[in-house]
Amino acid sequence: MKSCVALLCLVGFACALDKSIVSGILKDIEKIGAECVKETSASEDDIAQLNAKKVPTTHEGKCMMFCYAKHFEMMNDDGSLSDAILKKWDVIKGNDEDVYNKLVQVHNTCHSKTSLKADPCDTATDLAVCSLEESSKLGLMEQFA
Repeated sequence: MKSCVALLCLVGFACALDKSIVSGILKDIEKIGAECVKETSASEDDIAQLNAKKVPTTHEGKCMMFCYAKHFEMMNDDGSLSDAILKKWDVIKGNDEDVYNKLVQVHNTCHSKTSLKADPCDTATDLAVCSLEESSKLGLMEQFA
């Protein structure tokens, strides 16, 4: 599984980064994706939606977003938002500080805009949608033309 709506901005701007960083990100996405399919019981249709870069419509598909968000430390197990991923992005800062600064801006904006829902899968999906919108505004999605 090479793409996930929640991580599109990461993969999108990763094209400007060192190939070893991009390769590591894609390997993580694929490995975590396989784990998340088992955890959420997402269907092939759910996975097809994600791979088509579409917002999931089923609960299982939305829970894939939550699973990814937990694994990438954007959200905590209890469904609250987390800043832990910022430390992991230091490798990006060392490679492309402009991309890093834009990523932090997206993170901060979406954390302030995303309200916690009763279902953390819905929160994760809202966070992903915000990340896509904010990444696009900052030109981080242009590689997906």
